[in-house]
Amino acid sequence: MQVHGTRPTGYRDGDYENKTGKILSASIVGPEFEQTALIKFDTLEDPISIQVKYISPVQPQHRDDEVLVLDREHKGKVFIVREKPDRTAGVSTKQEPASIIEVSTDTLATLYPESTFGEVPPH
Repeated sequence: MQVHGTRPTGYRDGDYENKTGKILSASIVGPEFEQTALIKFDTLEDPISIQVKYISPVQPQHRDDEVLVLDREHKGKVFIVREKPDRTAGVSTKQEPASIIEVSTDTLATLYPESTFGEVPPH
C-alpha cells in the first residue's frame, strides 16, 4: 500500500506521503470514528496507525508481479502479470499461465512476499 493525500490536509504533518508499506491490521469502527490501519512502512522500524482514507494499493509495474484483484468479477483472486501493465494488465494464474485475461490496473494491488518486505522488488 501507499499513502496519498496527507500533505494538503496536514494529516500527520504529511510525513508519510508517498511512503509504501504493508497493512498489519485494521478494525471495524463505528461511523463516528475514522477507520485506521496499522502500517509497517518499508523504511521505518515501528508500525504507525494511518487513516484508511489515505491508503491506496500499489498497482503493478512489471511483468511477473503477483497481484490481488480488488473489484469486479475476479475480486479476491491472485494472478501473475504476464504482459507489461499500462491501463490494463494481461494476467493469468500460476496454474494456467497461458490463459491470459485483461484486467484494469486500477482494480489490482501488487503483492510482495513476506521475505522481500522492505526491499525494492527486483525487475
